[in-house]
Amino acid sequence: MGMCAFLHALLSGEQNCRGKLASAFSFSIMARSAPIAPTPVAASGKSAVPIQVPRFRHTFWWYLKWFFIALQAVVFCALIVLATAAKGIYDELPSVVPDLRLLLAKDRAAPSRVYASDGSLLAEFKTQDRRWISIDDLKVSKTVNGRITQVPGRLISATLSVEDARFYTHPGIDAKRIAGAFLANYKAGGTVQGGSTITEQLAKNVYLSRARTTKRRLSTALIALQLERKLSKDEILEAYLNDIPYGNRAYGCEAAAQTYFGKRARDLSISEAALLAGLPQSPSNLNPWRHFDRAKRRQRIVLHEMLQNSRITYTQYLEAIKDTSIEDELKASRERDRLERSSPTHWKSPYFVSYVRQYLKKQYGYNLDEPGLIVRTSLDPKLQAIAENVMEREVGRHGATLQGALVSIDPWTGQIVAMVGGRDYYNTRMNGQFNRAAQGKRQPGSTMKPYIYATAMEAGLTPDTVMTDSALFVYGNSEASPGRRSRRRGGHEIRNYTRSHSGPMALRSALATSNNVIATRLLLRVGIQNAIQKAHLMGIQSSLVPVPTLALGTSEVSLLEHVSAYGVFATKGLRAEATPILKVENGAGEVLVDQSGPVRAARVLSQNAANEMYSMLRYNVTNGTGRPVQIPGVELIGKTGTTSSNKDVWFMGASPQLVTGVWMGYDTPKALGYGSAGGKWCGPAFREFMRQSLPIWSARRPVEKLVEDARATAQRRFVAQQYKQYINVRICNESGLLATRECPDTHKEVFSAAGGAPTQYCPIHGRNPVTPRSLSQGQEPAREDDLGGAPVRRSRDNSSDGSTDTGGSVGSVPNGIVGEDGQSEDPRAAARREYQRDQNTDDTGGTVPAYEGDGVLPLDGNSGTARRSNDGGGQVLPDNGTPQTLDGFDNTARNQ
Repeated sequence: MGMCAFLHALLSGEQNCRGKLASAFSFSIMARSAPIAPTPVAASGKSAVPIQVPRFRHTFWWYLKWFFIALQAVVFCALIVLATAAKGIYDELPSVVPDLRLLLAKDRAAPSRVYASDGSLLAEFKTQDRRWISIDDLKVSKTVNGRITQVPGRLISATLSVEDARFYTHPGIDAKRIAGAFLANYKAGGTVQGGSTITEQLAKNVYLSRARTTKRRLSTALIALQLERKLSKDEILEAYLNDIPYGNRAYGCEAAAQTYFGKRARDLSISEAALLAGLPQSPSNLNPWRHFDRAKRRQRIVLHEMLQNSRITYTQYLEAIKDTSIEDELKASRERDRLERSSPTHWKSPYFVSYVRQYLKKQYGYNLDEPGLIVRTSLDPKLQAIAENVMEREVGRHGATLQGALVSIDPWTGQIVAMVGGRDYYNTRMNGQFNRAAQGKRQPGSTMKPYIYATAMEAGLTPDTVMTDSALFVYGNSEASPGRRSRRRGGHEIRNYTRSHSGPMALRSALATSNNVIATRLLLRVGIQNAIQKAHLMGIQSSLVPVPTLALGTSEVSLLEHVSAYGVFATKGLRAEATPILKVENGAGEVLVDQSGPVRAARVLSQNAANEMYSMLRYNVTNGTGRPVQIPGVELIGKTGTTSSNKDVWFMGASPQLVTGVWMGYDTPKALGYGSAGGKWCGPAFREFMRQSLPIWSARRPVEKLVEDARATAQRRFVAQQYKQYINVRICNESGLLATRECPDTHKEVFSAAGGAPTQYCPIHGRNPVTPRSLSQGQEPAREDDLGGAPVRRSRDNSSDGSTDTGGSVGSVPNGIVGEDGQSEDPRAAARREYQRDQNTDDTGGTVPAYEGDGVLPLDGNSGTARRSNDGGGQVLPDNGTPQTLDGFDNTARNQ
């Protein structure tokens, strides 16, 4: 009944509807109320009339009132939360928005560039084609009321019509556009129209991430408001038109016009401008090269909006709709783009540039695909040109498909000055873009042996320590026991390249002849893990397999890390990490990376061990397998390397100025053929590169600059002090002892004056000679100690008890030197006498030029670091005016 009354009142339209509705609801509630039990009968006998009391019920209007009160409270709280969030976001904006003017910086459109050390351009990275155009260039002159004024051109008109018709009137946010977009999207059941203004789109593209969050939307609105306050409308529109993506790597309307139509943006027709204006909505889906039909439909929408906003006439609208030439223009531009992509940009020194690109991303997280980076590298264009010409000639001499690589580094700074990673970077059939200098890892062969020898020198052995070249079988990580000395029993024989053995041999000669047996014995003696640790400390980054054949170079390394590690030998124990970078800047001129200042090079090899290794590697060039690389008047050190089956050949070498490595081989390892060896194939390339490069590199740092420097005096004092601490002696190559006048094969070696030099003259060629046969058949010198215990520095007197089995009587004095007349002689006096004799007799007729590189030794002699000098070369003139090298040693080369 109550419901009927409610409907009657609702349909009757009476003015007093509210009262009737209230009565109806009250009656309905009362009707549903449970009756109260009747009262007891009165004494008069009459029963009482039962009274029904209705339950208490709230009316509809009471509920409606409190609903609106709660709704207001919720809205109020939401506004408070929103205002608080806006305040928090606004507080974060000052760190971003004060740089609004940077939006208009022309360097924002510049591609990242890589420069050589002399400032010449090596490469540009145009993954984003950006070409800045002024807003004035997009306007046209028009006479209005007798006055010439600038009005928006066709592209501006098309863009404003479809993106933001009220751009010049709203404050950065267009509420009417937001409402219209909401209704349009609601009717379409999806997103068909955006509500953002051009100012908001610019704020999103420049300042914010692409994540769609409430905070991002609020930040967009706040930044847009600040943009409108700080910039003019034309400045905002100019930044937008130069920043918005149009697809196919084109950013900005000028780049898009050139990409799609091959003309400037100001010269576009109405139909072309309408097509471009529609692309920013979805550059990929509307790509006119791939989806012309979609782009055409979008173009018609833009033309319709231009007509609606009176930007064009109806006649112009019809002409633009019927324009069919645009399709032909797009086909031509697509073909033009295909041809450009098929012939890649020819960078200068492409292997080096590709390495710089990878190095920056890995070490610092910078991507050259992003615009605005300026990278200044250490590459020397002259040395790079020499390297490319030499490698093309020398590698091509051995076959059309043979590959090769070369890396050259300044060992004092670690700066890469030349890099060739293959024969043709742009030849995809030859896997051209694979950088064999930095990415490729191959077995280094015998070029791995110097790390083993360096470990031994630090452990106490010397270049004249004698070890035996005899049959060697290894089992596991040790020399095989007699019961396992066969392949059938698990043993593995270490063989020399010549398949023969030479008996007792000094380590100097073993390295010079690249003896495999002695290198393996030496590795087992010093400890495989110790040798691996030393190699890593010197700069080898690849993992090395801890097996005895490590001494033969079975673990793969890259040429770049190998060259960097060999730099320790050139600097006499100092290591500077290899780098191709001098400085990195952004478009605003801010320095992001700076490696052009002083470099601290860590000492990773002791001074004595470094001197001994330098002497041994020098001997390898003058008397060993490295003889083909000799250059008259130039002091070189080096080591050859040839792997099993001649699949890879190497030469690693250095002067005090440059350390250089050369590799040759096939991408798919296979035998190189008869006669292939590191010295024969890679040696000539190394020699020719160093011959042409060293004069150029040395001339960069004239000696006078260092002498005139304020630190020259202190450096001269240091060199003079260092010179007094070392002595030059001549050693017999056969016995390893002090040479006599009768010794036919000798070399000079530097020893610490405090000790370590041999204390006996050669017994083989002395007054009581020992025949070579007695050395090979009799007891070996006590210094051999092939595998017996931990390596320790032993006396150089060739005996452990003060006597020598010479077949005669040659006394020994533990603390002195036995003179040629058999009498005791003070070591310093003998060394001075020997040195004077050397000065009076010069076998070579020439003196090696002193070091003129970029670097200086530590001034205290023990700091373990070296500071790079930016002011000149490294040659130092002692007080007597005689040129010396940085370490103060006599630098005369004697090719004996």
